[in-house]
Formats: sequence, C-alpha cells, structure tokens
Amino acid sequence: MPNLLSHETSPYLLQHARNPVDWFPWGPEAIDKAGREEKPIFLSIGYAACHWCHVMAHESFEDADTAAFLNAHFVSIKVDRDALEPALHALNSMARGGMYDVVGGGFSRYSTDTYWRVPHFEKMLYDNAQLARVYLHAWQITGQPDFYRVMAGTIGFVARELTHPESGFYSALDADSEGVEGKFYLWTREEIRAQLAENSAFFEAAYGVTEHGNWEGSMVLQRILDDAALADRFGLDPESVPSLLAGCHARLLAARAKRPRPATDDKILTAWNGLMLATLAEAARAPVGPAGARADSPPGFQRGFQAGPPPESWAEPQAGLPLQELCYNLAVRNADFLLTALRPGGKLRRSWREGRTTRQVFLDDYAALILGLLELYQTDFQERWYLAALELADEMIARFSDPQGGFFDTPADSEPLIMRPKEVQDNAIPSGGALACEALLKLAAFTGKGDYRSLAEQSLTGIGEAALRYPTAFAQWLSAADFALTRGKQAALLGQPEADNFQTLIQFLRAEYRPGLVVAASAFPPSASSPALLKDRPLVEGRATLYLCEDLVCRQPVTQVDQLAKLL
Repeated sequence: MPNLLSHETSPYLLQHARNPVDWFPWGPEAIDKAGREEKPIFLSIGYAACHWCHVMAHESFEDADTAAFLNAHFVSIKVDRDALEPALHALNSMARGGMYDVVGGGFSRYSTDTYWRVPHFEKMLYDNAQLARVYLHAWQITGQPDFYRVMAGTIGFVARELTHPESGFYSALDADSEGVEGKFYLWTREEIRAQLAENSAFFEAAYGVTEHGNWEGSMVLQRILDDAALADRFGLDPESVPSLLAGCHARLLAARAKRPRPATDDKILTAWNGLMLATLAEAARAPVGPAGARADSPPGFQRGFQAGPPPESWAEPQAGLPLQELCYNLAVRNADFLLTALRPGGKLRRSWREGRTTRQVFLDDYAALILGLLELYQTDFQERWYLAALELADEMIARFSDPQGGFFDTPADSEPLIMRPKEVQDNAIPSGGALACEALLKLAAFTGKGDYRSLAEQSLTGIGEAALRYPTAFAQWLSAADFALTRGKQAALLGQPEADNFQTLIQFLRAEYRPGLVVAASAFPPSASSPALLKDRPLVEGRATLYLCEDLVCRQPVTQVDQLAKLL
C-alpha cells in the first residue's frame, strides 16, 4: 500500500512511495506527529540517481522487520537532496565576490542587483559572524575548499578591521569613504595592472576586468572564470590557482590599505559579539582546511585545563598565525572582555564605547553571550566559561522569563513600559527568544536540569504553528526545535589531556560536523563545579575514557576511536 510519498512529484520520493516504511515528506504533518507522539524523527536524505540510496532502500527500507521497527519508534521523513542544492548554490554565488570582498574578506549587507554583484558596501559584524559560521559548516559538510577560504577570509577581516585593542568587536564599517559609496572597494583596470604587473592578465581573466568596469566606470570584483577554466587558459595546474589568486588579493589589499578608510561604528554590542564569539570558538577547534596548517590539537586545548588567562605572549592578535590559533586567541580575549568591560559590577550591559557602558541590556545580549561561552567551553574546556554561562542563564531566567511561556526582550527591572516587547521572529540576527531557547537546551544537556529544558519547551510550544507556516522567519527556532526533538548526544571525556587516546578521541569528535553533539571534558577526577555530564564517570583501566550519552544516560564507555565510531 502506498505511503504519503505517493502524492509527491520528486522522482526520488516517488521511488520510496511503496516502501513498507510509513514515510512522510518534510512538512508540518510530520513535525506535529513527532511532537504529539513524542517520537524522534528518522531523517533520510538522498537523490534519484544515487546508487547507495537504492542499495539501502533494498536492504533496509523494503525489509518488513526494519520498516516495522521504524514505524513503531520513529516518525520517518524522506527528503530529496536536490532540495538542499539552492542553499549551496547561494553560498557559491556569494563566494564569487560582489557581496563578498574577495580582496580583504568579509561580507557587505546585501546586493542591489539581480547578479549579486553590486553590494550596499556597509559591513556589519552580525552578518559576518553568522556567515563565517555558515561557511564553516558548509565546508565541514561538503569538503568544498572555497567555503573554507571564505570562512577564513571573513574571520581575517574581523580580526584586522573590526577588533578593538581590548578585543571587543566593533559593530560596522560605513559604506562610504570620501563621500562616495563603495570607493574604498572599487578598482580600475589601470590600478589593477599597476599593482599586479605580470600577474594582471591572469587576474583580469578571473574577474572579467575591463577598461570601462562593471559599475559606474569601476570594477566590483566578482569571479567569472572558475579555477579549472583559468588553469586551462593559462596552462596551469588547477590546484595552483587558489594560491596565485591569494597572492594577487594580498597585493591589492596592501594597496587598498593606503586609501582613506570608511568610518567605523566603534560601539561594542554584547549580542553581536556573542555571535562572533561562538563562530570563533567553533573555528578554533575545526580541522585544518586548505588555507593553512595547524597543530595536531587546537591551540590552547591542553592549556584549557589550567586556571587563569592565556599567557602574556597572547596579549595581541598576531598576523600570520594559523587560523585555529588566531581564532582561539581572539575568542578567549573577547570572552574575557565581555565578562569584564560589559559586566561592570556583575551587571551585564548592552553596549560599550571608550570605557563607558549603557545602562540597558536585552534578552539577545544574555542569550548570544551564553551560547558563545558554551562554544568556547567546548573548545578549551576551561570551566570558567561554563560557570559564567550558568550564572548568566540563571540571571536571564530571573530577569526575562514570561510566566506564560517564553521570554520578554526587556528585563523585569528595567524602566516600566506600556507593554514589554516579545519579538519572536528572526530578523538580521536571530530573535532573543530563539537564542535563549537554544541556550537552555544546551545547558540542560550539560547539567541534566529539567527546569532548563522545561523553559525551553514552553518557549517552543508557542512558536510551532507560526514557524511551520513561515519557516524562513523562524530559522533559529527551528534549529532549537530540531535539537529538542532529536535530543542530540552528549560526550563526556575524562582522563589526562596529554594522553594519546584523549587527544585522538576528541579529534575524532571534531572531524565532522555534529550539530546535535554537546561535549564536556576534564582531567580526572573532575572538579566539583564541572558539568554534571562529567560526574560519576570512572576511567576504564586507567585510560582516558569517553562516555556517549543521551539525556545523561550513557552507553558502554570507550577508550579507542574505533569503538567510538561504532557508537556514532
């Protein structure tokens, strides 16, 4: 008997329409059923021409016993992979240039034309924080080198042009310089030839440089030939093209640095900095990519088990550092700055500039900072980040929670308003409520505290219908809902950090994109203030030991990567 896929038009979905598995297409009906029946979602993604998809269908989804198990214990959803292609297409299109600054890294706010070529040249911290993280995840999922380079270039831009000497991140760069929008970023063919000399023909071909330009007589740089086409035209090894282009970009960047700069909006906002902190912390522990090398373990990893700030030699971000080391350096200093300068007298504030803070604070300030601190904890496992996140979470609940469910955007102890705002839709940054929901779900995974999870689930209850009807306006909520429904996994690693198997176990966890995984680690025995996830976990034969858990209920502990691979 056909299942619900029989009503779809996708050839891939129709191939599975007569499976004994009760497949659902992605949509509200499946999500509602999973919530109503309290069942996890079994998500299967493939495409019509996929050989191994056919093999799995024959060996598993056409098997009556397998189907009976799935039908009894899961809500099974089939997704055509080609539906995900537009997202990757968008990332590739932006990476070509225009909105993305190929010379200096970083993204402008949006495009003003249908070719995604001519941007509004203003650069915002929140855009770059979120896009760098998206490109990091896209690289981890696809292995596509250009995604890694865009992520690295964007972080390099923030480090170079949006970082205060005390390591807060500025809010934005203006679009104008010398009264002209985009002047700082535009080029003429003559300027390019003067800087690149013998490499100019190669660069001009890559970007379609012409005498008359592509916008008001100048060039907005956007790739028109890919690496293979460039290599073919100039008789090069395709693998050499990225490094040749990088050399050209570096020479143009040095020349551009001598121009009058756009003005900087140098206020430092807690929420936007929290988004950047999370990105840097994730990038610091990511595997090495095509843009450069890093040490066998993320910098600061073993140092993370020592109390106190980084050594004095890390006082300033340094040019030429491996990407992971630069990211870790920036993240630690930024977290310290936010927890001191933006928290005078123990009271979190919204904004800082030239040593002075505003009195206001909002929900997204708390929630974004908590999430950033939790990411940093999972990078170096210094308990001070985790403990600061816990303290801020309890403050957030006390000051912002709505007894009817969810969170207000303003604190209860702020100036009285006719109506306390409670914005739930995502805008240029995710809504404070969605960020708070995700933060509490992750804290519940670390602590096992049901109160945190209950508050998060109450928040989600009021969002479900709107999020399913207008998913693009509730993306962060849907991310939190996915975390809540799948319940994710927790990894607890204990032992001596310098032990070989300790390092290999943590590196294996970090080798792939694992969005539902929460990781805690500690020297053995853990301290009294460490996450509950680490408590009562003995070592196996005195070796570094990893426990893989769901809802703090753990499987048999492992000491080797091959054992862990089977569990994941």
